[in-house]
Amino acid sequence: MIKLLKNKLEKYFSIIKINFSKVLVYKYSFLIEIISLLFQFTASTYIWKYILENSPQIKNYSISSLTNYLLFSTIIKSITQNTTSMDIEKDIRTGNIYNFLILPIDYIYLYLFRDIGLSLGRIFLNSWLIIIYGVVFFDINICFNILNYSLFFISIIFSIIIYSEISILIGLLSFWTISQNGLRYANSVISAFFSGSLIPLDFYPDLLKKISLFLPYRSIIYVPITILQTNTIYSNLFQLLIQFLWVSVLFFINNKLKIKAFNSLEIVGG
Repeated sequence: MIKLLKNKLEKYFSIIKINFSKVLVYKYSFLIEIISLLFQFTASTYIWKYILENSPQIKNYSISSLTNYLLFSTIIKSITQNTTSMDIEKDIRTGNIYNFLILPIDYIYLYLFRDIGLSLGRIFLNSWLIIIYGVVFFDINICFNILNYSLFFISIIFSIIIYSEISILIGLLSFWTISQNGLRYANSVISAFFSGSLIPLDFYPDLLKKISLFLPYRSIIYVPITILQTNTIYSNLFQLLIQFLWVSVLFFINNKLKIKAFNSLEIVGG
């Protein structure tokens, strides 16, 4: 039993390691992503500076704290983005998914640990570049609190898993849809709106804030940044618990979808 578990862990770690290395090997293509995100961060920051020019703060956010929020939002976006839903759709449309069925690893785990590996590589490659950019050009003050940053890192791992599981969910729905483009676009819009990647969820009307509580998206960006900016340990642990629950719920849904899809699988591609 222990040996079997060890073998499984070694397989998953190998997937993480391979994809972590892939980020470093193809670092220049990933740097293009960073440049694009930095443009978004710069534009958003200057827009909010203009809005807050004659106001000291809005919804308890000063220009300084809002700039910090936007910086870490940019970092998390650069870490969590993936192409998993498109890759799964391609597997299904081409019939290549059959090749994965004979591998000694679960199909969902294969993509999940691939995303974790790529995201950890982006943490290593992207995060410090974005932070340096913020410190140099926007005078951002990074206060180091070892407890907050430890919980923040755990929260980031949950964010990576949640976003990956949402992408896997959309990918698996390709079994029952002609095209996935509409689902991907809807997910992109909803994620941008309810994850807090554009602006903090505190700025939203009460109704939208309540809706966000019942969606997994707030756990991707808003929750990790809230943990970083909050010194209340119990509140932060509660946020981590919510993230863990979303990880569990999404994994359960994906596993059920996978079983149903694979039981009715017909390979029509090459």
